[in-house]
Amino acid sequence: MELNVKQRLAQVITAALYNENIFSSITGKYVDIPGEYACVPGLNCQYCRYSIAGCPLGLMQKTMNGASMGGVLQVWGILLLFGLLLGRMICGWGCPVGLLQDLLAKIPAPKFKKNKATYYLSYLKYFIGAVFVLAIPLFSSLVYDQELAAFCVYICPVWILEGDFLSAILSGNADNILALFAEGKFYILLMLIGGSIIIYRPFCRFICPLGAFYGLFNKVSLFGMKIDVQKCVNCSACIKACPMDCKTIGDRECISCGKCRQACHVNAISLGKKFTY
Repeated sequence: MELNVKQRLAQVITAALYNENIFSSITGKYVDIPGEYACVPGLNCQYCRYSIAGCPLGLMQKTMNGASMGGVLQVWGILLLFGLLLGRMICGWGCPVGLLQDLLAKIPAPKFKKNKATYYLSYLKYFIGAVFVLAIPLFSSLVYDQELAAFCVYICPVWILEGDFLSAILSGNADNILALFAEGKFYILLMLIGGSIIIYRPFCRFICPLGAFYGLFNKVSLFGMKIDVQKCVNCSACIKACPMDCKTIGDRECISCGKCRQACHVNAISLGKKFTY
């Protein structure tokens, strides 16, 4: 099976598993992963009625909002495990938001190619993570003794997409759909959809703090893209074919999509286990 087919299949399966309760009317069962601080690996809104567990970013912010030490260790321990195992391969293979952007990128339209500007913009997600996932929730907790999931409240359009829009569509409630037009983040969602048609994965590349976090583990993760230096002829075809803002194979921006492997004419690139610990 071709790598891109495997990737798309993995994306669809994980999206279905993350939101397994969408099938509860058929199966007669409601799935809920036990544990207040449990989460799925990819970005998936915990406020969606169909979600089976928390969102990693939501739980990150919760630890800044006065969570118990046990909860803090559980959340960051889970995220550390995900990062060490897969790094940003989670973004490429196990994130519903990534799947949405990949599908939108298939729509015929003029495309903006990566350049120096997009490379520097890729650092924006680290700033967003530091401010909206860590600093503001921590400040709100310490100074005002209030919980504030700043990224979810002010930026993340997935809340609207899954928590509101998807639920409204599946329930067939037209009033709920019309009510979305009064939500400011609904227009952020529209910009994400429009942007994804002309720019490859703009949310992943420029905004998503979860991708920024997982990218920190790309060089040491167990699985991901690897290059055989004995075969490599340094032609740079892999980097030219990469739709992300990668400078080298497997760097912080690599989502293991496999475009580099397809472009390599000496078969020096593969996807799989990188290290033996």
